[in-house]
This record gives sequence, structure tokens and C-alpha cells, in this order.
Amino acid sequence: MNKISILLCLSLFVFIFFNSKAKANSLDSLMQIVTQTSSNNKLELLEQYTRDYPTNLQLIEELEKEAIEQSNYLYLASAYKSKVYYYTRIGNQDSIGPYLNQTEKALKLYDDKKGEKISKSEKKMYHNIFKMLYTTKTAFYIHEGKYNLALFEINRVLESPKVDKTADFENQLYTLSGIVYLHTKKYNEAITSFKEAYKLVDETSNKKNIGKYSYYMALEGMINAYGGLKRYTDAILVSDTLINRIEKERKECEVIYNKDPETQFIYTYFKHKSLVYTALWNIKADRVAQARTQLDEVKKFIEKTLNTATYHTDFDVYYAVEAEYFLKIQKYNIAEKYITDLINRLSIKDQLPLYIIAKELHASKLNAQGKSKEAYHMAVELTRMNDSINITNFSSQLAEMNIVYETDKSKLLANQRAVELKNTYIILSVICLAFLASILTAYRIYQNRKKILEKNKQLYEQYKLIEIRNKKIKELQAIKNSLTEKEEESTEEDPYQILIEKVETYLDESKAFLNPEIKREDIALYVGTNRQYLIEAIKEKTGKTFNEYINSYRIKYAYDLIIDGKGRTISDVLNKSGFLTRATFYKTFKGTYGLTPIELRELLKE
Repeated sequence: MNKISILLCLSLFVFIFFNSKAKANSLDSLMQIVTQTSSNNKLELLEQYTRDYPTNLQLIEELEKEAIEQSNYLYLASAYKSKVYYYTRIGNQDSIGPYLNQTEKALKLYDDKKGEKISKSEKKMYHNIFKMLYTTKTAFYIHEGKYNLALFEINRVLESPKVDKTADFENQLYTLSGIVYLHTKKYNEAITSFKEAYKLVDETSNKKNIGKYSYYMALEGMINAYGGLKRYTDAILVSDTLINRIEKERKECEVIYNKDPETQFIYTYFKHKSLVYTALWNIKADRVAQARTQLDEVKKFIEKTLNTATYHTDFDVYYAVEAEYFLKIQKYNIAEKYITDLINRLSIKDQLPLYIIAKELHASKLNAQGKSKEAYHMAVELTRMNDSINITNFSSQLAEMNIVYETDKSKLLANQRAVELKNTYIILSVICLAFLASILTAYRIYQNRKKILEKNKQLYEQYKLIEIRNKKIKELQAIKNSLTEKEEESTEEDPYQILIEKVETYLDESKAFLNPEIKREDIALYVGTNRQYLIEAIKEKTGKTFNEYINSYRIKYAYDLIIDGKGRTISDVLNKSGFLTRATFYKTFKGTYGLTPIELRELLKE
């Protein structure tokens, strides 16, 4: 299920709604106090005001301006942190990411500038900003589907000596890792993480935490992990525990609850959010009557408390569970309305997990109505889309992790060099050793290059012999086929072989494989078959996937272009052969011929 609202509750909601009670002072009187304050105390005062008035952008910008004037990067980081809160509260998602980056840059500048001594108040501020930065940053990685990068950041923070790892902070980190495991369907690992998070909350429970519902995230995560394992009874038991604990906490802060509308809203928000998930697993466990009662209660909350009769983005998951309910009781028209509303409203970019769930619900509806073929095609398209996004995300995650690694490595080298500069003798020794090492390395490279060149020559000669043999085999096969056609005996035809021969003829004559955008459907249409049958025939007769099969034509064409010479660059060969990326081209070429395109070109110059 979609955990974006959970993540915002975890890393942002707690800070915004629980730590920011507005006071009665007017902005004019506050600014007058700031103006009359000396520059030494102005930053501290402004930082306090931004915490008291988190929705006042003017105060936040005044703190940012003053921090820049005084070149105080810690207070500048605090200003950017406040902007993250502000834009989260007003729902401006586009501004959150950039200010998270600004916060991180300011902290790094502070790290570079600060001396060995740091005051107790600054240390506390630094740790608070650091914790907010990395929990929120990790939440955004999860929101973007970058699960490996999210785990990378969590482990990086756990190993960092820069921050005190309090029980509350570790609770957030374990909860975030549990959410990652939920998204990647590693439900047992998710349960382990959520139990660790819940244990940390339980051990540190005290009166200060009353009304903050700090246990909520761990228990809700456990509910969904048990549900993912189809242990619906366990999911419902944990859900009952969560609801009972919410009710107990409300009673423990009864006086505040009766006086403070914000405390009332937080209680009802968490209670009804947990009811949504309880209803889901009741539906899965065939307890539809209980689920209907719970969904009706949530519906009233959305209409009355959130003041909407249509939908509310914080409760998108509710509409998905309503669709599940009506599918369960076979009221497909009502289910379709919920599903269609979700699909039309959701964004693939920003709400991918729930978008996919909505599409899966649509496929389930089609299947339940007997439209199994349409349901199958939709499921295939969803799988392809999910795989494509995962591959894209993996590449970007790898790049970002590498950037972080290189940044950390460069800092370490800088510190090492600063120490080495104190000793001229050591520097000279290192230079001499490096020079000798470079000579030795160059010699080894030269020797290896000779060996590689000899190996490449052998590969090239072997491939030329294979080409000659293949040509003779084709000629003999053509003669054999000609004789076979003249025989009167009837033989059973192989439909896959006939189809492959048509495809080969089409590709040889049309050179359609040179089109980088060529699709299975295009070739299937031309040879008079369907997409699936074409894929099956290629797999059966060649042992290759469609892409591998097409790339075999492209790589042979590229090989011939290089052999022909004519001054073409490798980039020209790549583009003319129909490849979209250099990585695929080099990998396929190396796998086919045993050497890279550049190595082949160098070989031809010998």
C-alpha cells in the first residue's frame, strides 16, 4: 500500500503539528523586538520565533537573511529546515527537495568552518537539523521509489559519528527501513524493523510523549507487513492493539483534548487512518460486515472533519480500500467509479505505488467480470512499467550513491593531505614512490596491452573462419532445401521455423532493425502474426529474447561497418546500427566478438 502519507507523518508531521503551538503575538510586535535586539542575539531570537510560528514565511526569510549577513551556516541551515516545514505544511512538494539540498549544503559549510569547540546549544541545534535532514531525505527517496538509496542513507546515518542516536531517532530510522522493506515486499524483514522501532518507543514512553502517538508508525507498518504475508488474523490483532492504544492515549490527555482542537484533530486523524488498514485486512479475511462499518466511520470523518465530499489526498488509500470492498461483494459498477477516480487523479511520477494499486484493482475487476484477456494485458503492461521504473531508479540511485561516496572520499583525502603537508620529507617520499609505481604500472600496462592485442588477433582470425564456415553452411542448406522441395514426400512443417524465416527475410531486405524504435508489434504485423507468437517463435528457434535477437542483427551490421572502415567514428557506427545507448552497444559487441569496437578498429590498423 502507499506509504507516502505515513512517511510525511513520520518525518514531517510530528515536527510540524506537535512541536509548533502558535502564540498570540502579532508579527509587527515580533519584528520590533527583533529590530531592537543586538546582532549577537538576533539569530538566536529569530530561530526561536520560527519554531514558535512555523507558518510565518516572513520570519523564516528574516532568519535566512540575517544568517547570510553574519555568515552563520548553522542558523542558515535552520532557516532552510524551517522552509522545508513551511512548504510541507502548505503542500508545495516541488519546493521541499531544493530546500533539503540547501539545508545539507549549509550543514557541510558549517562542518568545514567550525572549530573544535562548539557550544551545547549549537550542538543540540546541529543534531536536530541533521536528524530532520536525513529522515526527511530518506522519506523522499522512498517517495520516489529509490529504495536502495533510502537504505543506503539509513545505514550511512546509523554509522555516522556526527549525531547522537537517541531512541526517538533510531525509532524513526527503523521505521523508515521497515517502510522500504514493505515497498520491496520483504515482509519478514519489515516486521523485524517495525518491532525494533516499536520496542524503542515502548522503552522510552513517558508523559512527554503523551499525545504524540510516536508508536503509531511502527504498529501500522506491522499491520501492513502481516497483511502482505496474508496473515490477516495477525494484521487485525495488531490493528486492534493500535486502535486501543490510540483510545487509551486520548484518555490520558483528556484535559488537553477537551480544550485543544488541534489535539482533537490529531487523535481523529490517526484513529481513522488506522481504521482504513483494519478494514482492508478485514476484507481480505472475508469479514466484510466489519469492514463496511469501519469504512463508513472513515467516510464520515473525511466528509465532516476534512470538509470534503469527494476525496482527500491524505486518505487516497481509503478510496482504494472502498474499491476492494465493492469488488469483494461483486458490485463492479461502484468499484469501477472508485478505481477510475483514483487513476484519473493520481500521478505516475509522484504517486506511483498507489497508481499501480489502482491499475491492479482495475485488472481484478476485469477478471472478475470475465474479461480475462483484457485483465492479462493490463497486468503485463503494469509489470513492464514497474520493471522499467525500477531499472531507471536503480541507475540514478547508483549514481547518487557514487556521488556521496566520492564526496566522502574526497573529504578524507583532503584531511590526509593537510596532515601530510606538515612533513616535507614524507611528501617527497610519497612522490618518489608514486613515480616509481607509475613507471611499474606503465610497464605492466604495456605488457598486458601486447597480450590483449595478441588475443584479439586470434579472436579476429577465429571469427573470420567462422564467417567463412557459416557462409558455406548456408549455401549447403540452400541446396538441401531446394532438393527437399522437389521431393514428393510430404513432411510436417514447423510453423515457428517458417515464421523465423519470414522474419529473417524481412530484416535482411528492409534493414528494419536499424530503427532504434522498432517494436515487436511492427514486425509481427508485417509477417502476419501477433506479438506473443512472434516472441515465442524467436525464443524457441534462437534461444534469445526479442531485444537480443534484434541486437544480433545490429551488432553484425556494426561489425561490418567497422571492417569497411571509411573513417567512421565509433559513435557513428553506434547510431547507424540502431543502438540507443553506448552501454548496450559495447556490452553486446564484447559479448559477441570477445573484444570491444575500439579494440577491433585498433586491430585493423596493424
